[in-house]
Amino acid sequence: MLKLGIIEVGESDYMSPMILVEVAGKEPRSCIDYRKLNGIIRTEYFPLPNIEERVEKVSVAKFITVLDLSKGYWQIPLSKTAQRYAAFCTSFGTYRPLRMSFGLKNAPYFFSKLMAELLNGLVDFVFPYLVDIAIFSDTWESHLKHVEMVLQRINKAKLTIKPSKCKFAQQNIKFLGQDFRTLSEVKVQAVLEFPTPRTKTQISAFLSNGLLEHTAAPFFRGRNHHDG
Repeated sequence: MLKLGIIEVGESDYMSPMILVEVAGKEPRSCIDYRKLNGIIRTEYFPLPNIEERVEKVSVAKFITVLDLSKGYWQIPLSKTAQRYAAFCTSFGTYRPLRMSFGLKNAPYFFSKLMAELLNGLVDFVFPYLVDIAIFSDTWESHLKHVEMVLQRINKAKLTIKPSKCKFAQQNIKFLGQDFRTLSEVKVQAVLEFPTPRTKTQISAFLSNGLLEHTAAPFFRGRNHHDG
């Protein structure tokens, strides 16, 4: 973090401890214990987008690009006052963070606000969620244009992305732990995965969900309850 210019050696009248968190199969990860600080600072709120609504909108797009901002919080500079509050200590010295630290409870608020300002006016083809940005379009030509517009704004804001975690012009892609597929695929998959109804009650419940209201419903209505 010193080499990257994320922190600097410094003193403060506020201090939080740094600990190392063991991660299976990986090197220990440094973590600053901000619980005491988080307990006394005011909580800020910023509305996160409705994921289900956005997933449905993105799923109908023919081209999807996902950008990942590298170490997102570290791209936000801290004021002198914030540096003073967020200072931390280790067994080999004390430091002041120059960039937003992970673990501060208002970090998601400031980052979400930054993304909303960065992508203002692009809601018709951009879906930001914290450090991830999904760009979706119906045609190849429009997708190239949309991706270029977003990259220009990222460059103007002097933010950086991590190429190894970015996916460009995909038709099927995993985003926020969910598979973005075409809407028709989503509907078909829902039918395929639905458990087979075996009683009148289960059949009624199946029909009431609207999954078969245009095709299967007439078939069942025309049969006797004792038919197979």
